[in-house]
Amino acid sequence: MVVTTVIPLYNMAQYIGRAISSVLNQTFPPDEIIIVDDGSTDGGGKLVQINKDPRIHFIHQKNMGVSTARNRGISEARGELIAFLDADDFWKPRFLEEIHRLRQQFPQAGAYATALEYQSLQGINCLKLHILPPGQKSGILNFFKVIKYSPVWPSATVVPKKILEEISGFPEGEFFLEDLDTWLRIALRYPIAWSCEPLATLYQLDSPEKYPKRYGKITQEPRVVQTAREAIATGQVASKDLPYLQESIAILLLSLARALLIHGKKDLAQSFIESGTREFQPSSASRLLRLTTALPINLFHEKIIRTWLQIILYLYYHSN
Repeated sequence: MVVTTVIPLYNMAQYIGRAISSVLNQTFPPDEIIIVDDGSTDGGGKLVQINKDPRIHFIHQKNMGVSTARNRGISEARGELIAFLDADDFWKPRFLEEIHRLRQQFPQAGAYATALEYQSLQGINCLKLHILPPGQKSGILNFFKVIKYSPVWPSATVVPKKILEEISGFPEGEFFLEDLDTWLRIALRYPIAWSCEPLATLYQLDSPEKYPKRYGKITQEPRVVQTAREAIATGQVASKDLPYLQESIAILLLSLARALLIHGKKDLAQSFIESGTREFQPSSASRLLRLTTALPINLFHEKIIRTWLQIILYLYYHSN
């Protein structure tokens, strides 16, 4: 089984060496490493080219976004399995070994992922998600039930190339939640296997509280919302999973609405609120409040969530 690692690179010169080293130091090493420089301006591409390991293939393209870079890597890959790693993240030595074990245990799966750690200036934090039965260290996820926890991340996920080609890879032109849309499109067709062992490390450049600042560029619903809407309309989601998907998309839309309100985009925020509370309607607004504040505290600060959700619900009910 040939394994290709695809690393999109954009202005991560200070981290790309660490990412490459983590791939080369795997106990189950990949056969090929494709690094797609997406128009970097900080010299990161030159640092990659210094490394003469024959497994490394360097591609340079003009800046077209992370989805386009990943798709370019997929198209150039010789491997049957594509392992993704962002340039500022890194793997523990046993990551691909665990993926190989998952592959043997669940050959029918359409994607294989492990838990991960978060590293910031404050240290390392392991996100503990209890999304498998007690005592079970690996298994098949009910992705629709756990989607709101974001258990699948690019730097901790491996997908067969034929499946990525079947779903047309990552949505190009998207700059937000493009990976979640890809995992959802896979989950609509195949099981997703997951290991609770944290073997990948996500490097957080900013604290989670600062993330909404980059959402000011939002002009329309993210692709994942459209994918969920189409899947529900065409009956692709089992009745037992439908409430989970609806609630997760509702939470996502209200989160985006909060960011849009901060950036003064009231009309777009209002449309997101209406979609989240009507089209993807949970049983009640109070239930949605309970669901949202139940999300992992190390992903979303509980106090902030309570504040913004109360504001959104107030604006929603007072606009009718």
